[in-house]
Amino acid sequence: MQPAFDPRPWGTLDLSPIYPNHKFAEKIGEAWLTGDACQVATGPLKGKSLAELSSQYGRELVGDTAPDPGRFPLLLKFLFPHEKLSVQVHPDDEAAHRAGQPWGRGRLHAAPGQ
Repeated sequence: MQPAFDPRPWGTLDLSPIYPNHKFAEKIGEAWLTGDACQVATGPLKGKSLAELSSQYGRELVGDTAPDPGRFPLLLKFLFPHEKLSVQVHPDDEAAHRAGQPWGRGRLHAAPGQ
């Protein structure tokens, strides 16, 4: 997968510890490794986004415990803070539903029996 780079004011221009061959004109705060916009780097699916693949393959790709078969259920990212970050509190599922969102953040789903 090709990462998707997300500019943030608290980010940095130098991602060389992990991405030595990437140069940036704006501060990058996050590199999303499994976000919807991330694209396959090689092979027959090269150029397809994770969102496209999740929509196309559904449960075959995301498994039976994912809350939405059309979305990849895991967001994995590197943070590159060049400044101190504030504490962030993310809603649980119940609070997210009240705010009109499909689910909260930071959830882990164990397989049945775990």
